[in-house]
Amino acid sequence: MAKSFVKGPGERLDYTEDWSTWLGSDTIGTSTWDVPAGLGSSNEANDSTSTTIWLNGGSIGGTYLVRNRIMTTNSPARYAVRHIFISINKR
Repeated sequence: MAKSFVKGPGERLDYTEDWSTWLGSDTIGTSTWDVPAGLGSSNEANDSTSTTIWLNGGSIGGTYLVRNRIMTTNSPARYAVRHIFISINKR
């Protein structure tokens, strides 16, 4: 199930996905984020079990779907996607 968050258009906030339970003994090899037009992103990072992105901007009343895709290090590699919804409200 996708997570939902609310932020103001002037805020720059970090969002982290904890993949540790799903990974078991596997680890994250690569992480990519798909961010829709209208939201700004920076500072994408990951370690062996979690991924993080910083988001800013957005239009008041808008809701944006952000996707995080990972590939694991075990052979054969596993691929997975998680979604978060970012709703923009006046703060």
